[in-house]
Amino acid sequence: MGTLRIYLRRLWKFLREKYETEIIFLKDYDIKLCEGCHYCEENKRCIIGGDMQELYPKLKKSDVIILSSPSYMGGVTSRLRAFMERTWHLRKGQLEGKIGTYIVVGRRKIGSTTDEIEEYLT
Repeated sequence: MGTLRIYLRRLWKFLREKYETEIIFLKDYDIKLCEGCHYCEENKRCIIGGDMQELYPKLKKSDVIILSSPSYMGGVTSRLRAFMERTWHLRKGQLEGKIGTYIVVGRRKIGSTTDEIEEYLT
């Protein structure tokens, strides 16, 4: 079992004793890439299909969002990047007031990865 998964399981075990929790593994979802159509900017929703449509209500309902990623090639995984890009419209006020944090693991410098996630969360 990878280091990241070990950390997530430990955190989840601690949190689920006190809070309603759900772990979402992006690899289990068909997340289509953002097409840069800008539809979401005017309409506050994404029109691209796929499993992201299932994730949007979960994000809106949540109080805390914890992102996690190994550091690949100096950044987040391609799945997490696609996820972050596809939630662009939610970040325009629909996630306001939520707590966001992250877990990142890597063998080398992980600063670029943490910078990406911190930029996303702010």
